[in-house]
Amino acid sequence: MPFRATVRANFDGSTTTIVDGTNKNGEGTKTITVKELDGTIKEHTATKDKDGNVAESARLEKTNGDYTTSSLVKNADGTTEEASASRNTDKNMVVTEKEDTRAADGSTTDYDKVTQPNEDYKETFVARDKDGNITEERSASHVTDAATGDVTEKSYTKDATGSTESEMTTKGDGSGDFFSSKEVRDPDGKIIFSETSSRETDAEGNVTLKTETCENGVETVTTEVQKPDNSNTLTQTITQPNGDKSEETVEKDGKGAVNITGSETEGGETSKYVLTGTENGLTVQKDTGAAGDYVLNDQFEGADGKTYPVTAIGDKAFERNTELISVAFGEGIKTIGKNAFAGCANLKEIRIGTSVETKAAASQKNKNKSKIELRKNCLKGTSKKLKIYVRTKADKKAVKKQLKKAGNRYAKVKI
Repeated sequence: MPFRATVRANFDGSTTTIVDGTNKNGEGTKTITVKELDGTIKEHTATKDKDGNVAESARLEKTNGDYTTSSLVKNADGTTEEASASRNTDKNMVVTEKEDTRAADGSTTDYDKVTQPNEDYKETFVARDKDGNITEERSASHVTDAATGDVTEKSYTKDATGSTESEMTTKGDGSGDFFSSKEVRDPDGKIIFSETSSRETDAEGNVTLKTETCENGVETVTTEVQKPDNSNTLTQTITQPNGDKSEETVEKDGKGAVNITGSETEGGETSKYVLTGTENGLTVQKDTGAAGDYVLNDQFEGADGKTYPVTAIGDKAFERNTELISVAFGEGIKTIGKNAFAGCANLKEIRIGTSVETKAAASQKNKNKSKIELRKNCLKGTSKKLKIYVRTKADKKAVKKQLKKAGNRYAKVKI
């Protein structure tokens, strides 16, 4: 369809441009644009298709970026669609933006945003069905306290799936300290997730980070204290709906030393564990929860989210634990400390390295070397029928040589 374009200079200095793409039946698009001397642009567009659907739109655009637009669609079935939008800057440089729509089915949306010169803002969005019922809500804001410089950000959303509300205040003193909260509710208004987080710096420069969450009845509290000397202490407590609880503390001295202590309470019974060492290797000092067929991995995931290698079992770690039946520990654990399993009368089997690696794979490396060390009396008081399984012939030879020192020369060593 050919377009016809006309440009006309008006007496007031403005110009009018007409682009006409309609046919003899009025079908097509026609646009009229007026540009005034101050740069303001006014535009009107009308479109009609062969099915009788008609659309009209108008736009007023100013040089400062402000504008007003509107559109109307008249469908052949008699329904209409409307939309409008605007941006206005007042004398105080406060910017107000609006967008409204009405669909053919009668549903509507309304959006408003007010932005201050310092970029603080408040915005809202509401969607309604044809009967006026709210189907979706959203709001957000960014507010700066003039006196303190603290910045508070809020957001809220609600639809058929539920609602989410969050808030965060960041201190304006440059410390990076903050407090935030979040709450998620289901369609019936029941809280299914909540979280609070904070960062606080004291006069000595110690920084405390704290997070509390609750999801499906499980409560988790994590607190970390970071000191100027690079040492830090992190404690995490997890409480189940039935009252069962686990707690762990990870302490670092800033020079590489790591100390991990923890406890687990289940059914009213509490067990404790302790690991000490460095980030390059930890020693299991205690695990009072060890019982039955016990597996000790050579990797430990701390409450701080880091994974530490476990390289040794400490002195007296499992001494007189008569509930142990078998023990399997990872390839990375090379040392069994003094009296580590002394008095474990019911211990029938120890597997060294076989809990994490097959014998076939292990035999391909270090087959002629063994770094396994059994320290004095680590097996004293264990059964004479104790069986020790190792990975390679070299390991078997090394362990057999150390059985007397370990306190059980009758133990059988197998691959």
